Amino acid sequence: MKKLSGFTLIEVMVVVGAVAILAAIAAQAYLPQERKGKRAEIINALSQISVEMNRCYSDQGGYTCCDDALILPKVLDAPPLTDRGHYTIAITANNPVAGLIGCKEDQEFSITATAIGEQANDTKCLTFTIDNFGSRTARDTALVLQPTCWSDQ
Repeated sequence: MKKLSGFTLIEVMVVVGAVAILAAIAAQAYLPQERKGKRAEIINALSQISVEMNRCYSDQGGYTCCDDALILPKVLDAPPLTDRGHYTIAITANNPVAGLIGCKEDQEFSITATAIGEQANDTKCLTFTIDNFGSRTARDTALVLQPTCWSDQ
């Protein structure tokens, strides 16, 4: 009698189950690192937008006329979203100075980026902000400052 060789259905199912468990463990370790890597996109975009805001200030004498519609298309492909669509960006001109009018009225700005879609699961670094002084902050879902978000990508 000839002996048949091969795997039984039970053996194959045990291997498939083991691979599925390993894949689930690997995914849990991979996804947070992927989100962390996507932070570089927003850090780069905010730095470029800040430079454009300061150029606009040089031309206009203030930040009032340096709004989303003027600045964001210079840096982003599909404003107000970052090029890969992981963040939405808003520019706010503020600190109006009495006596100054038109484009010169606001003498400060802040740019805020908020994670959207899958990136919103990066709860540690949900929002990034930069202002005209170069101050950079990041906050989590509870609006608590997270000082490592700008440097920890």
